[in-house]
Amino acid sequence: MLIQRAFIILVLAGLPAAVGIAQDEKSEESYRAFGVAMGPGVSGVLNIHITRWSTDEERQALINSLIENGQEKTVELLRKQEETGWARTQTGAGMRG
Repeated sequence: MLIQRAFIILVLAGLPAAVGIAQDEKSEESYRAFGVAMGPGVSGVLNIHITRWSTDEERQALINSLIENGQEKTVELLRKQEETGWARTQTGAGMRG
């Protein structure tokens, strides 16, 4: 589960670079995804809300931490950074980034 959390946050942190959004923009965005695990037949909705975009420095620090220190240290670093948004399942269980 920690791998999923770190992956989701890293994806969210990397979105501005991927879509060319200026870091100084103050826009919030929301996304909804539907996922299916074909093996056990599990499905669900994931809601993602972005309250701010990560800076280039924050994003690079997370990438470097994951490469150099692994998942657990990267999660610790995420907890120290300013919140960037949240992701929740349809049941409401979720995490803040």
